[in-house]
Amino acid sequence: MKILISLFIISGLVVLGSGIGIYLIESPHEDAQITNLIDAFWWVSATVTTVGYGDVVPVTEAGRIMGIALMFVGISFIGVFISALGA
Repeated sequence: MKILISLFIISGLVVLGSGIGIYLIESPHEDAQITNLIDAFWWVSATVTTVGYGDVVPVTEAGRIMGIALMFVGISFIGVFISALGA
């Protein structure tokens, strides 16, 4: 149970930090699709849960690298969560 609580706290911090980070990276770019924090948190939530709608995407290289990292983080969180429930 303790690992599940820790996992929820860590995942919340990852979403919060990544949302703010992608906003700071993308919003100054003139062709940016992520121009406010709502768009940033929408994109982070869709990416970390591996849904990836594609309606909002990063246009900078740094934003795309962040997206790749978030995809792996999301898959890892799902694996740890399922393992913790199974144990």
